[in-house]
Amino acid sequence: HDLDRLAARGREIIAAFPEGCLHTVAVKANPLPPLLGVLRDLGFGAEAASLPELILALECGFPPERIAFDSPAKTREEIALALDHGVMLNCDNLDEAARVEDILDGRAPRSRVGLRVNPQVGLGAVAMSSTAGAFSKFGAPLAEQREAILEAYLRWPFLTGLHLHVGSQGCGLDLLAAGVRAVFLLAREIEARSG
Repeated sequence: HDLDRLAARGREIIAAFPEGCLHTVAVKANPLPPLLGVLRDLGFGAEAASLPELILALECGFPPERIAFDSPAKTREEIALALDHGVMLNCDNLDEAARVEDILDGRAPRSRVGLRVNPQVGLGAVAMSSTAGAFSKFGAPLAEQREAILEAYLRWPFLTGLHLHVGSQGCGLDLLAAGVRAVFLLAREIEARSG
């Protein structure tokens, strides 16, 4: 690995976005501590899609508040661990958000907690790796659960974020932008209802 080139590309990414954006590297993409350390030192956060990835990110020194844990199938123990460490937690669906409520038992979370929403904006060129079609095993489907999602943000004050992912490969800029737009409009609606 060319760590100097990696650092240069990381700096280019940071410079391309407004200050304050949290850029995260998917730990599963290359779970090598020296490589992750280069990105951590540049200010990147880590995205963990499984418990081993979460543990590795913590062991590599990523600050918990800069780790996004968005496994699609978290156990109660994994949710509790993330909440105890102050890791950002993205619930995959409303059932998982209900488990967060149960685990918190009235306590305010140390973590930022969000909900993954399937914006249902279509499939990319590679259907198998697309996650924003009418049907997806990931995220709360926006069209079918819009009202339930809105009610969840009123009922659960610990929900303070929204997460989306349209797919891993073959997703063009138009599809990515459509997903962000759908979830941005949802955020505006949540804000309008909640004040």
